Amino acid sequence: MRLIILLVTTIGFGSCTSNIDVSATKTKILPFLTGSWAQDNYSATFQDYKVVNKFSGPVSATQSLAVAYLYDTIASTSVDGGTVSINGSSLTKINNGAKGVEYLLNSTAGNTVPLIFNGSSHIFSVAGSGDFASMTDTVSSPKAEVNITSPTVSSSLPLSSGFTITWDVPSGTTSDIFIQIRDTSLANPYQVVTSDNGSYTITSGNLSAFHAGHVAVSVTRINSKDAVASGGRKYAIGVYSTEIINCALY
Repeated sequence: MRLIILLVTTIGFGSCTSNIDVSATKTKILPFLTGSWAQDNYSATFQDYKVVNKFSGPVSATQSLAVAYLYDTIASTSVDGGTVSINGSSLTKINNGAKGVEYLLNSTAGNTVPLIFNGSSHIFSVAGSGDFASMTDTVSSPKAEVNITSPTVSSSLPLSSGFTITWDVPSGTTSDIFIQIRDTSLANPYQVVTSDNGSYTITSGNLSAFHAGHVAVSVTRINSKDAVASGGRKYAIGVYSTEIINCALY
C-alpha cells in the first residue's frame, strides 16, 4: 500500500522529466514540480503553494491550492486517511469516484489556504485510518514569495542568443529555485533546478527545440525534504511560490 498526499495547483508544470537539468541533491523537489512521484515510489507527498500567472494588460491570475491524495498502490486508487490538515486547517474531503478520495483547499473557491512565506514552519498532518497510519511532519516556508524582475510580461526573447532570468532574493534564503520554460507547441519544457541567487541564463542551446511564438517563463522558490515514516513509507513535503511570466520568443 502506498499513500500519496498531494497538495497542488493547476499551474501547467506537467509530468515530463526528460528535458530537465538537475543535480542529484536537488531531486527532492521533483515530485512537486514535475509529477514524478508516481515513478519515484513515494508513499506520501505534502504540498502547499501559491501561483501568480502574469499576462499582458496587465492581467494576472493568482491561486493558492492544497490538494491531498492518500494513495493505495495495490488498488491503484486514493484512500480515506481521516482528517488531513495543514497548520491545523482541515482540508475538505471529496469523493472523486474512480480516482478515490481527494482532499482540497482552493483559494479561488473561497477557501483560506494556510500559506505564509516568512520562513515559518508549516505542519502537515494525517489523522490516520485503517488504510493509513497517522503521521505529522513540518517544513519551513520560503522567506518570501518569488518575484521575477526580468523578463517582464510580453517581453520579446531571442531564440538565437538566449536570455537571462532575474528575481528578487530574500536575505538568508536557503530555498531551491526551479525554472521552467514552456512553449505550448512542445511536449517537454526546459526545466532546471538552481540556487536562490537571483539570476539564471537560458542559452540558445537550451532553446534548440523551441519555436518562435508564445512562451511561459516560470520561477519557483521551494523548501522541501524527503523522509521515511513508520513502516518504511517514503514521503516528501514542500512549500513553494511560483510566478509565471508570459512572453514571446523570436
